Amino acid sequence: MSVQTNKQTADQKGFSLLELLLVVAVGAVLILAGLAAYRLVSENNNVNEALRLLNTLKQQIQTAYQGEGEYSGDVLITLRDLRAFPAGVLNAAGDTANHPFGGTITFAVDDQTFDINYNGIRRSACIAIGQAFDTTADSDLSAFEIDGASPDTGGDGIDLADLQAACPADNDTAGLTMTWTFF
Repeated sequence: MSVQTNKQTADQKGFSLLELLLVVAVGAVLILAGLAAYRLVSENNNVNEALRLLNTLKQQIQTAYQGEGEYSGDVLITLRDLRAFPAGVLNAAGDTANHPFGGTITFAVDDQTFDINYNGIRRSACIAIGQAFDTTADSDLSAFEIDGASPDTGGDGIDLADLQAACPADNDTAGLTMTWTFF
């Protein structure tokens, strides 16, 4: 009478259940790490695109109203009629502009200044855009606000603590409004 053991004999082939589970677990960890990296890269790309779009819109508005003496009328219609929006920013009807995070872009004018508003910004995007936008580098910038208030709480420039306070987590579902006022 022979005693059977758990050891594979020479004619048995394949992997044990434990080996297969280990391979599946390692694969799952790699997939999760890849998804996290993809989200981070995607968010960074959207931040860069949002800032490029902001700069493009600012320049297009200034060019469209150059020589007018004041900003007036409906900026969205003016830019649409001049075909000044980058591809993919306007919806099919041409009556709504959207930023890279999926929310809307609205405009306001007040004689000598104009506002560009990014509506529906998530907290993480608000902080990332706030960190990436250099308020001291743009001489045309008059004001920068998040939900109607300046994020510069100490008067010493906008830092991460200011942005974390100005972009509260409880607004994550509805989104925040970031407003840039330019001359």
